[in-house]
Amino acid sequence: MEADLAEALTRNGDPVRALEVAEALVKAARATGRRSALSAGLRATGLAIPDKSFDEAFEEAIVIHQQLPTPFELARTLLCFGERLRRTKARVEARRQLRQALATFEMLGAEPWSARARAELAASGETLERSHSHSRLTPQERQVATIVASGATNREAAATLFVNAKTIEFHLGNIYRKLGVRSRTELANVFRR
Repeated sequence: MEADLAEALTRNGDPVRALEVAEALVKAARATGRRSALSAGLRATGLAIPDKSFDEAFEEAIVIHQQLPTPFELARTLLCFGERLRRTKARVEARRQLRQALATFEMLGAEPWSARARAELAASGETLERSHSHSRLTPQERQVATIVASGATNREAAATLFVNAKTIEFHLGNIYRKLGVRSRTELANVFRR
């Protein structure tokens, strides 16, 4: 997509070409009414634009994202906005954007993006707690893991969550794979830490 190309150009030191690509995307998206393309183009514009008006592009992109069912794209825009703010020494505002991006990436299980947001937050001067490995779990998996780690059997966990034991087994397989554990004891140890 053109927005990704513009972002890559910006990050590789060619903001002039990046801005050309981003502005062309914004113009085409406005003409066709494609809001997702418009928000991505505005994000790319916010990254590439050389003056202080970058915040206007990001703010417009955020408003559009909030009207669409695309939380990942919204988080990407918040991350880029936070990066740009941090580089202009607006660290307090940068942290606000970066925290929102991090929360969304963690909720979505987008670990590489979460790591990038954590790195930006750290660069802004914010002290972060060490990330827990169980933050990679979906909310349902976290719920199952917490119940099983406390010592419940599959049948007991199923009764607690009003599901059947096969559902618990399915979730446990995913949990074990994501956390790199092989037993209930190891799972309990992960949650104890």
